[in-house]
Amino acid sequence: MNELQPTLFDRPLPFGGKTIDVEIDTPRLTKHLLKVKEIMGDGRWHTIGEVAKLTKCSEAGASARMRDLRKAWAGSHTIERKRVKETGLWVYRMK
Repeated sequence: MNELQPTLFDRPLPFGGKTIDVEIDTPRLTKHLLKVKEIMGDGRWHTIGEVAKLTKCSEAGASARMRDLRKAWAGSHTIERKRVKETGLWVYRMK
């Protein structure tokens, strides 16, 4: 299934990490996850920087939400990546 299941919102989404405060962080992380999904849903290639700017979150946060989209609880989306420059710039797209 490639959609966030509404039943997931009946309970906290399983964001991980030792520093996560479920009550405080879940609403913010869920909002960012949905924005990243919306942006990546256009099927075009994006840099982490672009996604971070559009979601108004950090680059680390945008990257983490893209990783979340690959997880079963968030839809098992395919996130492709490719290097576009010798400098190490990577772009990503969701299929």
